[in-house]
Amino acid sequence: MLKIEPVGISVIIPVKNEQENISQLLLELIRVLSSDDEIIFIDDGSTDEPMVEILKHANSALQVRTRVIRLRKNFGKSTALSIGLGYVSEDKDYVLTMDSDLQDDPKYIPLFKETLDKNNLDCVVGWRRNRLELSKKMPSKIYNFLIRKFSGMQIHDMNCGMKMFKKKVLMKHQVYGEMHRYIPLIIESFGFKVGEVRIEQRQRLHGKSKYGISRMYTGFIDLMTVLFLYKYGQSPGYVFSALGMFSLVISAVFFSLATYRWFAHGMVSVSVTIATFFFVTGFLCIITGLLSEQINSMAQVNKDKSRFIKKVEDI
Repeated sequence: MLKIEPVGISVIIPVKNEQENISQLLLELIRVLSSDDEIIFIDDGSTDEPMVEILKHANSALQVRTRVIRLRKNFGKSTALSIGLGYVSEDKDYVLTMDSDLQDDPKYIPLFKETLDKNNLDCVVGWRRNRLELSKKMPSKIYNFLIRKFSGMQIHDMNCGMKMFKKKVLMKHQVYGEMHRYIPLIIESFGFKVGEVRIEQRQRLHGKSKYGISRMYTGFIDLMTVLFLYKYGQSPGYVFSALGMFSLVISAVFFSLATYRWFAHGMVSVSVTIATFFFVTGFLCIITGLLSEQINSMAQVNKDKSRFIKKVEDI
């Protein structure tokens, strides 16, 4: 099997109750990683057999540095990944995230690295062309369609857990909630280059999926949050002011209608109530926008601007 040249890859893998998969995953990783790489498992509140013992029995003489970070309880994938990033060694230039259920095949790691370097990318996202879970296939298609529609980012499989990043790019962004899947969208919004690579998904042999239908809801809410923060976060007043102006226009239309009915028929219309509602709503939106701009301007004073800068040259 193809071996990776020493480039310093840190593989971060969140784990929860995957005792039947973890030893096989480790052995597959060792086949493609070099001694210059490292593997970081984040035990996200597992209740099955201690993972450290499983790994010890899997290979008593590991050639790849392997570390297990055990969390006090299940905090979620985003938190687990963020904690894992804090333990990436300084000499590692690349970070690869993947799931621990053996559906992500480690054999694609060299392809991720090759695609990232050959195309001068900052992030490569896996594109699973053969989703095996029928219950997830159609919801995933709809979900990814909405992401492309709302964000304009042409990535086919944002949910794929297998992604590779340049470490210097990834370390600048913190995630929470379910936002780990939107890291490519977040970094692209700052001008970094994101691509994708086609991979085959394997059948889950042991254990069960940790995700239910509720992920669709929380994922969509997080998408709206990401779009607001990273598309309008520098000028939040634009969003609120636009909503405010729209409400004021509707208010003016209903006020005009109410005025016409008053003079033409001598009657007070329900349009007055509707117009008043939209007027107050519009006024509050504009005030909220102005306050948001004020808060944002104060936050910019101490904000790290390095992620906005592509290059600095001395003339």
